[in-house]
Amino acid sequence: MKRIPLYCLIYIALIVNLPLQAQLISPYNLDFEYNSTSEMPSGWELNKRGAEAGYAAGISNTRVFHGDNSLSIKYQGNANINNTTKAAIYQQIDATFHKNKRVRFSAMCFAENPTSAFEIFISAKAKEDYAYNRNDAVYLKNEWQKISVELEIPDAAETITFGISSEGSTDIYMDFCEFETAGNDTLNYEKPVSLSNIELSYLTAFANAYGHIKYFCPTKQAMEADWNDIALAGIFQAKKMTQNSNIADSLQAFFRAIAPQTVISNNPNENIVQPENETDYKLAWLYTGIPSKINPNYLTKQQVVNLKGSLKEHKGIAVQYIQLQEHQGKEIAVNVKAKLKKFHHGATAGLSIRYENMLGDFIAYETSDTVNLDNWESIDILGKIPDSATRAALILELHGYGEAYFDDVNVLVRDGKYAIPIKVKNSDFEEILSFNNENWMVPQESFADGYDINYSSEEKNEGSHSLIIFTNANATPQLPLPNDIVRADIGQKLHIIYPITINAEFAETKVSDTIKISYETFPKSNGLLYPTGKNENFTLNWQDRASRLAMVINVWNIIKHFSLTNIDNTLLDGLLPLSLKNAATCDNATGFKNILNDMLDITDDVRARAWFESDLSQNYSFPFLLELIDNRLFISNINEKNEKKFIIGDEIIEINGKSIHEYFGNMFTGNNSEWKKIKAVSLFRLGEKNSTATIKYKGANGAIKTEKIVRNTRINDLSVELPNPLQLFENNIVYLDFTILTDKNIGALLDSLKKYDKFIIDLRGELSVSEIFLTLIHNSPFETSRQCVPYFVMPDKKKMSYPYDFNTVYPAKNRLSGDFIFLTNWKTAGRGETFASVVKELQIGKIIGQPTQGSYITSIPIRLDDIFSISLGTMYGYSPSGKALYNSPVVPDISIKTDINYLKNNKDTLIESAINILSK
Repeated sequence: MKRIPLYCLIYIALIVNLPLQAQLISPYNLDFEYNSTSEMPSGWELNKRGAEAGYAAGISNTRVFHGDNSLSIKYQGNANINNTTKAAIYQQIDATFHKNKRVRFSAMCFAENPTSAFEIFISAKAKEDYAYNRNDAVYLKNEWQKISVELEIPDAAETITFGISSEGSTDIYMDFCEFETAGNDTLNYEKPVSLSNIELSYLTAFANAYGHIKYFCPTKQAMEADWNDIALAGIFQAKKMTQNSNIADSLQAFFRAIAPQTVISNNPNENIVQPENETDYKLAWLYTGIPSKINPNYLTKQQVVNLKGSLKEHKGIAVQYIQLQEHQGKEIAVNVKAKLKKFHHGATAGLSIRYENMLGDFIAYETSDTVNLDNWESIDILGKIPDSATRAALILELHGYGEAYFDDVNVLVRDGKYAIPIKVKNSDFEEILSFNNENWMVPQESFADGYDINYSSEEKNEGSHSLIIFTNANATPQLPLPNDIVRADIGQKLHIIYPITINAEFAETKVSDTIKISYETFPKSNGLLYPTGKNENFTLNWQDRASRLAMVINVWNIIKHFSLTNIDNTLLDGLLPLSLKNAATCDNATGFKNILNDMLDITDDVRARAWFESDLSQNYSFPFLLELIDNRLFISNINEKNEKKFIIGDEIIEINGKSIHEYFGNMFTGNNSEWKKIKAVSLFRLGEKNSTATIKYKGANGAIKTEKIVRNTRINDLSVELPNPLQLFENNIVYLDFTILTDKNIGALLDSLKKYDKFIIDLRGELSVSEIFLTLIHNSPFETSRQCVPYFVMPDKKKMSYPYDFNTVYPAKNRLSGDFIFLTNWKTAGRGETFASVVKELQIGKIIGQPTQGSYITSIPIRLDDIFSISLGTMYGYSPSGKALYNSPVVPDISIKTDINYLKNNKDTLIESAINILSK
């Protein structure tokens, strides 16, 4: 059995910003405590040249300044060789919240028998230029020294990199790093002060209007505005208000510069005048998932689209190269038959040709007329081959939402009196070939933009097949109508009225169909002059009262307009003023985190959480793990180094003088999901170092005792016993842990696995093996699970639509056979849960254990200031039949509860049950 550190516990991943992406949002693991092994510390990297030269970085728990771990840098190459290569241990973060600030990176450093120098450094990188600073070279002593370096971060900076570099063979240790703003004398942080009644009324209405205009008014001014500054300006304006009767006029004047077509009034039936002239462009916002500009990611996107256009920025294309070395300067004719089925009226299909020279450089580009009708048409390109062209790319293309069919591609070159055909591979699409260099090719960008390609036997011009480039019909967003008007309440007898779309004309559009606005038909503003009460370079910081109010306004609007759950409007309306009042008087980071978490709790989203980067409030644990069995709380594992009083199986019956049901607020009764109960228990176990609780517990012998227990164990020092990810049990039963193994591992093991016919497959966690594995054991084609990042186009989630992606996969030639048992419980989440849904619906083997988590597949982090972030669920999961998995977990075929007696004997209830079933 191997020991798995509990820092990978699912809940911890939600409340701590674990560095799962290549670029971190903020500094992480500066004390190196999120590691308990000698591996490279989480969030840090060793430069490639340093590793190649023989340097190694890892965790040390013998030479430590603070806590349990430090970073060690050691040279493991040949010390007799003169090595001038530097090892750099570094971390790279997003620069967004540090621009125009002076930042400081410092660290405690130690050298073991020093013979060479080292440097602490910090750099900022823009697209083209570097700003760089480092401390002077330092020769360390055999003692801990604090070394610091500072840098002014330019406005153009995109990333900040900081760390330590070393050359030579001296062993160096680094610990207790700090990354901070150097000097806050000009930041004008406001002290906590209660909101007056008029301030609260104004800010409540302002926050409502702010969300509508920021996210749904597609004006040039709104798209280009600094919305953090606008939030600060609104908060600054609130201090000047003296009468509630002036709120409507004040807000109208405030937002006129950004959204001149918007009316804020006490009259709910106020009319607005739409311009009569029609233009070629009708603009609206389209959001794929939750807006998150600060943290670019592959899941979510926000864009302004033209309702009269394709709605997509890029095209889906199929490409084939033809050789033209012998035909330079000659006339060419390209012809293809095509038809188009539109899912949105802006979709088009067409043909293009791109000429290149022998180096692959672009020479010229020609395109055909577009296909717009749902019947077969002939489209052509007639032209002359450039003199320097040696080849050309034939491009079949779909732009927008629909299905484009192509058939019978012909290319002719005129040579004197004769027309010479140019060979096009699979020109009639009758051969079912893979899309690669030997056939038509599909760029990865087309798949990334939501297009797919295949052969169609249902639509063809001649023969048996045609080529289809298509989008999923279910992935077309619902859109507002061209003249839709939004009317919404924003406060007591206050209303906002505005058009959800605007007419626009353009002086310039790019080839990629990206919209660049140069003219609007609405009245022009007089400029965005918003006094914020801050200096020019101020950025949001939780220590500032106005910043906290601005962050509350932003989080509330994201919840209101973009959370994936339905929320009672009465609860939402009551949440905003309460959160504003609490944020105004808050004076500590933990308190502000709790305010944000209380806001997020209203979403009923198990992946929603707020955190700040230096939060120590949940870094320590009681010296045991807890297991919830039939709503009873048992000690399931013990850190024997820190705890001698308890044994596995002891039952906790009271906490701080309250029964566990009273302590957890009836969390264990009613219809709460297992995951919510587990989360509540996890929060109880975690806390600040040496914080305490008094528990009454019943021992295995029935004796009842009371003990004061201390959170004195690092969260990653507790572990659970699990089998090795690949293990052979008795009766030739193979155990495979799909939360650790990968598709590549399975491929390498396949021939060995074919020797066996009894398998236990563990799905208890986030999976690393894809559903393609099931093609090895299912004997007919099947659809994979469906994943969906919703579209948002209207406030309050009106017209929210649910596109989904799935694939049909086919049985593999090299297969496994036998009996299969899949293990699930509340840890089966994300892609583990969608995998289980395919197993369940296809009835592949048996699922045993407990229901899956019933949550979203994944969440997205959203940055609020330089240390605070929140996360929200952003992707729905569906079973192959289209059943939503959120709040509807996959139920096992055979229900098996965790057994405390098995835990006492260090056994896994589900694995033992699976072995018994397969042995029979």
